Amino acid sequence: MIELLIAAGIQLFGVTLAGCLQLFLKKSAMQEHDRFWKRYFNWKVLLSYCGMLISVFCTIIALRFFPLSMVAIWSAYSQVLVFLLSAIILKEKITKRKVLGLIIIIIGIVTFFADSLITLSNI
Repeated sequence: MIELLIAAGIQLFGVTLAGCLQLFLKKSAMQEHDRFWKRYFNWKVLLSYCGMLISVFCTIIALRFFPLSMVAIWSAYSQVLVFLLSAIILKEKITKRKVLGLIIIIIGIVTFFADSLITLSNI
């Protein structure tokens, strides 16, 4: 059981890292660059892609302990995180359409995990 908790923690760390780095990439994309190559080869972009690689390794570790369907649904959590961080840090406008999409994502996560927890408790 402790192995499952560790694997879940590693996966959530990876998803959270990916969500934060998406925001970091967006912030870099919003900046002006004097050269074309600097747009894609600056420290923010390179750091973000290295972090994304770490996130992929976290997912691979989680796949050793959980079914693919469960690991994939955790990725939806990053969308919620990006929405919240974008509103707070980037001051992006919160629209009804974005909130509706967020609600649908959260309902999907809750529905999936409620079903998964029932399935796991019957094993």
